[in-house]
Amino acid sequence: HICTFISIMIPFAQFNSRAKGWASFKEVVSCLAIVSSLMYITYPGSALGDVGTFSYKVVQTFVFHGLVFSWGLLSLTTGHSSLHFKNIWKQVIGILIVMVWATIGNFSYDNYNWFFLKESIFPFISDALMPLAVFFAVFTMCAIIYLIDLAVKKTIVAITNKKSKNNIQ
Repeated sequence: HICTFISIMIPFAQFNSRAKGWASFKEVVSCLAIVSSLMYITYPGSALGDVGTFSYKVVQTFVFHGLVFSWGLLSLTTGHSSLHFKNIWKQVIGILIVMVWATIGNFSYDNYNWFFLKESIFPFISDALMPLAVFFAVFTMCAIIYLIDLAVKKTIVAITNKKSKNNIQ
């Protein structure tokens, strides 16, 4: 489960950010925290199954995913982490690590389908293609987060440059 894995990685990313090489790790964890939570919150039925609307499990999972999402978003907006499009290839490694984690979990527990790697949840995707579909879905979401971050940064720079030109004149 990507959110579980990321929640374990958050303390490592948060408290080791000053060590050399950890900035890239934090970049991967920040983006995957946002992506995993957004994917869950937009389609929770796959994980909740037949649980009632206002049960403890629903509240607990939305709080958990909300906290994971908030950490990722706050890491980016406060400048404690930064996305660099040239480093998007590191998301590939992060996703593959999560897939290995989920595969180990799926082999360890027969009743689980973590990260939807064992069987497809969609009738139009075969079980054999589901790992590839999951990889591309998560990577596409990561790319969208990187593009949104890039657009926001460019907009801020443009606004700042426009204000500085107006102040000079």
